[in-house]
Amino acid sequence: MNTSEIIKSTCRSWGYDEQKANAFVIALSDFVKSGEVTLMRESDTVIIFKYLDEESVEFHIFTVDQPMALANAMSKMYEAFRSSNIKYGESTTDNPAIIKLAQRVGIPIQARKLGDRYQVEIEVQ
Repeated sequence: MNTSEIIKSTCRSWGYDEQKANAFVIALSDFVKSGEVTLMRESDTVIIFKYLDEESVEFHIFTVDQPMALANAMSKMYEAFRSSNIKYGESTTDNPAIIKLAQRVGIPIQARKLGDRYQVEIEVQ
């Protein structure tokens, strides 16, 4: 799969129809081109992040990977953050399995439930 297909597939899993998924990819592409958002890809996982300040990012994961490949991609994302000046990351998810997977691979993640979603924070050490 190419990067756009991975993102569209994830959007469809969120309930987006094809038109809305396409619009999301086009908007995201514009953000990447403008430098507002950075994109990382490992296997069939795409991680996008936006700097909130010099050391903090908001990140989001799009994946069609199986859990082991996703765990590897998440580990590589964390290592990329460690190699940069990123010290803090935040995101949201409705999937508690993602949180457990991050914990299993050693990512220092904190999560708190907010309605049907989780607010996720990582401190990069």
